[in-house]
Amino acid sequence: MVKHINTDNFEEEVIKAEGKVLVDFFATWCGPCTFEIPELKAYYAKHKDKIEIISIACNERNSEDWSNYIIQNGLPWTNLLNNEKDVDKNASVAYAVSAFPTKYILSPDKVVLAKFVGVDKELYTKLDELIK
Repeated sequence: MVKHINTDNFEEEVIKAEGKVLVDFFATWCGPCTFEIPELKAYYAKHKDKIEIISIACNERNSEDWSNYIIQNGLPWTNLLNNEKDVDKNASVAYAVSAFPTKYILSPDKVVLAKFVGVDKELYTKLDELIK
């Protein structure tokens, strides 16, 4: 099932996630995004009881390619598609995503605790610090 996301339902999807959340804005055509999947999957497998991940694919050609990418890469967390053409309702525009990947760490109250742009090993250091 393809779940499309925009600013109308973004908050709802994030708020229903429990505890700390890592929101990952990415694209299937983004080399660095694909490069970091194995490390992100390993981290999630080890800490999925302490943090939720929500991946939001942006600017995709179509939902079928996106869905196939999720299956081929075995992404076990919540995956959403942000192909909103209306700039005022595009979640990646609303959350100031200027490059992929962009990750936000949110508190249980959904306050932004940290933002990481690009592949950054400090992400895991910060996550470790926050989930203790």
